[in-house]
Amino acid sequence: MGTDDHEINNTCDRNTDEMTHDNNLQKPCIYNKYLPFYDSIKRQGVNKFDEIRENLSRTIQLNELQPGFSFWSNALKEFITLYGFYFTKDNHLKLVNFYLSVLSITDLQYTSVKICCELLSTLLRKTRLITRDDLVIDWHTLYRWAKLVHNNHDEAHALVTLPEERKAHPVWWFQPHESCRLTEQNITDFVNCIKDYVFTSIFNKEHGQKAIEACQYLSMLRPELIVSPMAETLFSSIENITEPHRFTTSVVCLTHLARQLVRQTSSYSAGQVYVLPLLMSVLPGIDLNDPKKISTTLKFLNTVLSLITCVDCSSAVHIRNDLTEIEKQVCLSTKLFENFISTFLDRVFQMIEHLSSDMFDATMITDEVNIDYRDIELLLESILRNITGQCSSTIYRFVQEKLTNFLSGAYFSPKVKGFVSAVVRALLHGNPVEALKCVLPKTCESIEKIMNHADTTELFINGKEDLELIWYLTLFSELVRARGDTLLIYKPMIMSIFHRSIHIVHKYSYEIVANAARDLLESLSYVYPIEYKLTIENLDEPFIDFLPIRVWGQPVDFDRFQMQYHIPNVDEIDFACEFVKTFLYSELTLLNEKMLKLSNHERSRSLTFVYNIALGYFHMIPRIESEQLADLVLSVVPYNSKYQFQTSTYMRESKFNENLRMRLVNDIGKLLDLLVENHSDDVSSMKKALKANMNFD
Repeated sequence: MGTDDHEINNTCDRNTDEMTHDNNLQKPCIYNKYLPFYDSIKRQGVNKFDEIRENLSRTIQLNELQPGFSFWSNALKEFITLYGFYFTKDNHLKLVNFYLSVLSITDLQYTSVKICCELLSTLLRKTRLITRDDLVIDWHTLYRWAKLVHNNHDEAHALVTLPEERKAHPVWWFQPHESCRLTEQNITDFVNCIKDYVFTSIFNKEHGQKAIEACQYLSMLRPELIVSPMAETLFSSIENITEPHRFTTSVVCLTHLARQLVRQTSSYSAGQVYVLPLLMSVLPGIDLNDPKKISTTLKFLNTVLSLITCVDCSSAVHIRNDLTEIEKQVCLSTKLFENFISTFLDRVFQMIEHLSSDMFDATMITDEVNIDYRDIELLLESILRNITGQCSSTIYRFVQEKLTNFLSGAYFSPKVKGFVSAVVRALLHGNPVEALKCVLPKTCESIEKIMNHADTTELFINGKEDLELIWYLTLFSELVRARGDTLLIYKPMIMSIFHRSIHIVHKYSYEIVANAARDLLESLSYVYPIEYKLTIENLDEPFIDFLPIRVWGQPVDFDRFQMQYHIPNVDEIDFACEFVKTFLYSELTLLNEKMLKLSNHERSRSLTFVYNIALGYFHMIPRIESEQLADLVLSVVPYNSKYQFQTSTYMRESKFNENLRMRLVNDIGKLLDLLVENHSDDVSSMKKALKANMNFD
């Protein structure tokens, strides 16, 4: 095969600004422009693509399909996932021809065929944008591989994703005559014709889901004919004790109609009248005795609360003179928000108390205990975040008071850890400054008090379980997930807790502390979004210029949304570095000097802590640059990218005298040798050490 058949043009003589202009690119990811450092992302996109196509070309020119071709093809897949089709049409066609030419190799391995076909499927997704003058594909090559795959009985390679046959789809330019078009009355008649059958069919066990989908589509056409009857159906099902399944089915159906229920349109806005009564009426569905009912109820609450703002708008009736009768009714009904939230939280607290006092063995604390409730935990967290993130400051203070009173009132079994996490994360989501002020000092004080009165031998040597300590450590680990800048004023308090608790050898306890260390470092040093709101308007302002109920269920304009991100500042990075210096080096010293004297539990604790610190901080540590690593992978092309995106904060002068990645690789490697030689029975520590080495080098 000639070089010309495979070579991709590697010259970089174009203007970078011209290349990164959206008009010259095929289909860049539209969401990247809302990310921080967008200019850096654009430059990195151009550089990464140049690097990928250069190395792809070199692998074929030098006849290396493994590992170079596989690695850089996977890099192209990742590039398309992150950046979209962030290249010109000319380069797009060259990539297609490149992979087609690779398929023409007669003795090509099936793994390489799979790579080519997957990328061709991705690159040829929109063939209608590529004309015959741009691209002509020889079908013989694809036919030959299709035939080979069809006749291949090797299951490991037989299931190869091939690009589907492409056909030009005809486009209608013909405009039907006015008399032949559907009228509004035709649509209304159609909905009226089938709605009764759909209402009946949603309770059909065999075809109920299809009927619910049909109900959703009909509500998009004529919400006034669908939403109100379905709401009344739910109200009637609550009193129906002989057919309890009707309640669950009605809630599922209304979940699909949520947007039509809460949104104001020019043709229908009466659905908003039902919102608060429906929210109140479904609360009895929070019943642990019926898993399906509680899951269905929480999904409904989550969907509706994600589309509305929890604001008492009743005073708008006396302020504004442009309200319709329906809007007045809806505004007055919003006085029930506080009552609804109070009742909802009381039911949640009862559920947590019930689970905590269940007849499970209190000493059997494993991740598997909560697996049946994981979906409920996630739904609960989402509901609480929707409430605290999209409510007025008055309602937030009310929610905060109830949640903090619950958290400080007593300690519960670790079995409800997921529910506690949901409560704390919701508080931090709404207002991390106020949440930390109310909860963190009390939590740290409780931990210090328990540690002062605890038997150090039982705690640090025998690994005795202390349920109260576990409860407060769980709270602490969730609280340090708050936004990094809000944690700075609590730095002495946080460091003190880690100093006191880092040497606890009870497995569940030290895992909580290790996770807290990782979460703290991520909060301080990661870039992440910090606001998820339905509207950018101030929900605490008088209702003169803005009425919250009018944005219920409305789409968000991304260009006006102005997404806010947490970008670590110098103080946060310094805090993270100090934490790593204080605790990581002490653990490494302990492992190096006393490894053979440590018990299996102590060794496992130390490795767990080292691993979690590294996970939270190592994105700031540069890669290992060593000649010892150059020949580990025999390849004619580089086996990693020379481009690594870092913010300006990360690019400051390192506070460490060595590369921590290399330090950990060396220390953990020596530890593994000693373990194999002297403690071959300590499989747990070996697994953790191997896991650490695989991640850090």
